[in-house]
Amino acid sequence: MSLAQACRGCSKTTSRGTSSSIPIGHFTVDHLCPISNLVRGPVTAPNGCFNSAGAPSSRRSWRTNITCNNSASQNALTTVEISAREQEAARTLEPASADVNAPPPPATDSSALRANMQSRYEQAYSMSQLYAAERPPPIPPSEHERRRRVKDIQEVVDAGRRKGLQEDVIRSGLTQMDALLPGVLSLHRMKPSDWATVASDVNGVAEKVILLKSLYPTADIFKIVFKKPKLLLLTTKRLEQDAAQIMRLLSSAPNPCAILESTPDLVDPLSLSRCLANLAATFPGQDPVGLLQRHPDILTNLGSEAAVELTAEYGELSTKD
Repeated sequence: MSLAQACRGCSKTTSRGTSSSIPIGHFTVDHLCPISNLVRGPVTAPNGCFNSAGAPSSRRSWRTNITCNNSASQNALTTVEISAREQEAARTLEPASADVNAPPPPATDSSALRANMQSRYEQAYSMSQLYAAERPPPIPPSEHERRRRVKDIQEVVDAGRRKGLQEDVIRSGLTQMDALLPGVLSLHRMKPSDWATVASDVNGVAEKVILLKSLYPTADIFKIVFKKPKLLLLTTKRLEQDAAQIMRLLSSAPNPCAILESTPDLVDPLSLSRCLANLAATFPGQDPVGLLQRHPDILTNLGSEAAVELTAEYGELSTKD
């Protein structure tokens, strides 16, 4: 195709492949080759001379198609294409047609993936935030505590069922015991089956708490029961006998209840006698009761806390039922 045929209907006049003033982009040449796709690009005419890069050669049978971008038909086609693109862009940018809260479309190409990672990198404060952008919000401590209580109560109920106790009786007893001693339930200090036994007799628990308060009047009984809940398993007669022996061993102390409050594990005659013997061997020539009175946490500082427990039965160091 010649330039004159391509520019038919155009204001520019061409002849013999030359033009008086051919602007850049006036022509578009399509280079067609059997082994390649369509290559389309503007033709430049330096110094008014047209030079087609798609001239046929002896090795490749190229076909050259010249299109005038200034012809009336081409202008009409370009106008239609531009108007169609503008309408599509207007529909895309219309607020009513898009959901502002909708998540962005998934990235399909590498450039979009890199852009997404770059934006997440700029907003993240740590590597975990960078690679876990969609992680759920953190669970508050109160929710952790609630879940722990639900789990502990269920373990107590299951242990009570194995002992032949009714589930509703255990749950009701645990509720009343929590009202009497808030937060006393702890599977780290007493096994679930013992808690089921205690929860089945809430009236006995209240009676034992009142008795302990009368036996140790100046001590914080709630603190002692929290640290040593196995006291609730003892009978009232056993509690009275133990209190008499403990007070006899601590008779030389000005305030024996303060010693028991600081170390609730000593609310046991046998454990108290062993600890006094250990202090007498460690500090010869000194009164062990006086040491406990002046330094209530001396057993903890000496690492003798394990010596308080007489046996290795379930209690402070195990959670297995």
